[in-house]
Amino acid sequence: NTVIMIQIENEIGMLESARDYSPEANELFVQAVPTRLMNYLQDNKISLHPQMAEKWGKGGFKTTGTWTEIFGDDIYTEEIFMAYHYALYVERMAQSARLIYNVPLYVNAAMNSRGRKPGEYPSAGPLVHLIDIWRCGAPSIDFISPDIYDKGFTDWASQYKRPVNPLFIPEMRLTPNNGVQAFYAFGEHDALGVSPFSIENG
Repeated sequence: NTVIMIQIENEIGMLESARDYSPEANELFVQAVPTRLMNYLQDNKISLHPQMAEKWGKGGFKTTGTWTEIFGDDIYTEEIFMAYHYALYVERMAQSARLIYNVPLYVNAAMNSRGRKPGEYPSAGPLVHLIDIWRCGAPSIDFISPDIYDKGFTDWASQYKRPVNPLFIPEMRLTPNNGVQAFYAFGEHDALGVSPFSIENG
């Protein structure tokens, strides 16, 4: 009972491009969006993250079609595609983990901050604007978590505290202000925990 939670992967995501462009990925990208994902979006339409609802809504909330027909032809659609397949992969690992040791499981994300685009930040990771994709593809994951190194701590923390997602901060920049940040996370957002990176060096 020493291990109380397990992080599946670390800051998973694509760098330098929005998605995988291998022949296998390209073949999947031109196929229809999986029924599993479309059913999830329809079943959860009123509670989708605002960015996901807007992205889907721009095309008229279509329920069948390819990735570009449903979500539009841009790198943000490519990120959604990649996130779904990352989530499917993580779900396989999560199911294996639960067979061995049934404790809470989470994934952490490197932030999409400073106006960067998918691929400039780790594209398709468990980012809050992709939470619906991750919840559909990896239902065995209990929550997604932000690694907060940039400015705007309160804003990032508040984004990840959602009705379907408790706040846990597995990494954050080591600063003299970490104690205040911790009290904010616990008091304002009922955080499960915070972890300043390299706290032993503070």
